[in-house]
Amino acid sequence: MFRISLIDTERGQFELFKKGKGPPLAFTHLYSEFNEKGRIMSQDLSEHYTVHVINLRGAGRSVDQTDEYTYSMDDAIHDL
Repeated sequence: MFRISLIDTERGQFELFKKGKGPPLAFTHLYSEFNEKGRIMSQDLSEHYTVHVINLRGAGRSVDQTDEYTYSMDDAIHDL
């Protein structure tokens, strides 16, 4: 299972899942919610890397859209 944490940033709070040993590797999705079980790819990668899987804005327990920040690709890049 992945360890769950919530990360507070200037742009809001984001849900993060972490598992594995080795060099860090972060990835996300296109608005499909991650959970503590991970996905096949994240499970496999965690055998070689410390995987950080991040729920984007509006997914899981990550912050939703606001007046200032939207679900746009540009905002997703800045959120990450």
